[in-house]
Order: sequence, then structure tokens, then C-alpha cells
Amino acid sequence: DIEVNGTFNPEANQVNISGNWQNDSSSTTSGTVVFDGTAAQSIITGGTGATQDFQNLTISNTATTASLSTNAIDIDGTLTIDASAVLDIEGQAITAATLANNGTLRMQGGETVTITTKDTDSGTVYYDGTSSYSGLAYGDNYYDATFVSAGSGVWTLTGNMDANRNMTVTTGTVDVGADKTINVDGTLTIDGGTITGSSNNVVITANAITHTSGTISTTTSGNMTINSVGTPGAFAFATITSAGNIDIGNTLAPSSIAFNGVSVRTTSAGKTLKAYSNGGITQNNNDIGSGTRFLAVYFYPDYDSAGSDGTFTKTAGTISATDTY
Repeated sequence: DIEVNGTFNPEANQVNISGNWQNDSSSTTSGTVVFDGTAAQSIITGGTGATQDFQNLTISNTATTASLSTNAIDIDGTLTIDASAVLDIEGQAITAATLANNGTLRMQGGETVTITTKDTDSGTVYYDGTSSYSGLAYGDNYYDATFVSAGSGVWTLTGNMDANRNMTVTTGTVDVGADKTINVDGTLTIDGGTITGSSNNVVITANAITHTSGTISTTTSGNMTINSVGTPGAFAFATITSAGNIDIGNTLAPSSIAFNGVSVRTTSAGKTLKAYSNGGITQNNNDIGSGTRFLAVYFYPDYDSAGSDGTFTKTAGTISATDTY
């Protein structure tokens, strides 16, 4: 551990720390401080003044998490998070000139994050808050973004969200807010959480979707539009509930669609479900149109017309609609 009660000035030398950091007085560094322990590490900066900030900070601990405690942190140069390493800012504000994230930057969602040059071509930003948050603390652009709430955290978008690789919603809710969109160049995984438009449209583009549990929904009004991006991958859905129309793959169809969950349903009369695929549509143990039936259900399992590689297969479940096509 390093606890500063006087003045600590290693100048441009690198400082490696396998324990904790606590600055109760004055520390000035022009080099790099590296946290490379094998147990949990705590960082107490003492504040963000000239005698509490870091020039460069590297998190190299790959065994467990390095966490901020008590105070915000100010990094004048580069914050580097190595592969498999985690920095958890734990509700504290963070300021840095540059982030080089090859690991995970973890936060609740209500922090003030001021990073001049953010990293959107590597690394994960991981949200784990339990409250309601307006806007995403890191911003709208990511490489990988993960949402895992230990309670009932809700993150409401105030801008269009873009993930250059993957997005995962395990627990908690991502609300699209005032008709904001979600774009995922890789795989959107929903394995317990919710993506919703509480009173607005839900518009999602993703190369592939793996939806094993949890819900995609619009609750009081709003349509749902889901399309692929890039070279289309496969879409697999669990529960979908929409107050409006549901349109899947009309602009760019996925390579296949599987409805695997409990239901795909509307809560309002006179709505339609349209699903377009380039390689088949499968209904597995899924009730389509349960509750309020759809006005019409349209399935296009071979939408690209490139041969006859797409069919509709129904292994279980029901379809409730005035008309089916």
C-alpha cells in the first residue's frame, strides 16, 4: 500500500502498486502509476487538485477489480485499462485526457465522466447501477456496452446509441427515451434485461440478436422496428410485447429468425407483425398474438429471393391473427 501523509514526488519514474493508494496530503507524478496487484485494490485520491491528480494511470490487475473510493479522480494524460483488467469508478467522477481501454471501465450510470478522447474501438463499458439515470454517463458511442443491474436500474437514452461491436443487457432496463435508436454492429444480447420504449418507438439495428430471456417492449404507444446491419446475422427472440406494429427485417433482413420465447404480442387492437428473413423463420414454443390478436401476421422467410433457402417452420405454439400471410 501507499499512503501519502507528506509529499510524494516520484517525478517521471513509474510507480507499481500491488496494494492500495491513499493520498491524505500531496502527490505529484509526471510518470505512470500502475496498479498491478492480485487482490482488490482501492484508490483514494484525496481530491482532484494539482497535488492529488495523476499524469498517467494504468490498471493491470487482471485478478480482480481496482476501484475508486471516497473521491473523484483526475488523470492529466492517459488512463490505460489492460486486457482482462477492471476499473470501477463506484459513483465517483472521472476526468482524463485519453482512455485506452482494452479491459473494462465499470460505473453505475450517474457519474460525471469527462474524457476528452474516448476509446470506441476496444474495451467494454459496464453499467451496474440500481437507480434511474437520464443519459448514459460515458456517452452514446461504445465498442462493447454491458448493462447488469443488481437491482432495478433504468438507463434512459438521451442520444442515439451506437456500439461498434456488441451490446449486452443482462438485468435492468435500457429505455430508448424520446425515440432514440440503438445500433449494434455486432451482436445484441438480451439475457434477462429489458429494452423498452416506455411511450415511444423502439428502433434497433444489429448484425445479430441473441435474445434468450427478458423483454423487448413498447408499453403505452409506439411501434417496434428491428433490422440487421452489415452482413446480416441471425435473429433469435424471446418475449416481445408492443403497443404498436412490429416490423422485423424490412429494411435489411437477417439471415434467419427464430421466435423462441413465451410470446410475441401486441397490447393494442389493429396492429400487425411483419417478419422478413433471408434464410427461414422458425416458431418454437412461442405464442404469437396471444392476448390481443394481431390484425395481420406477415412472414417472408425467403425475402432476398436468392434461391429457395428460406421456409417457415412451426414446431410449437399458436398464431392468433385476423389474417396470416
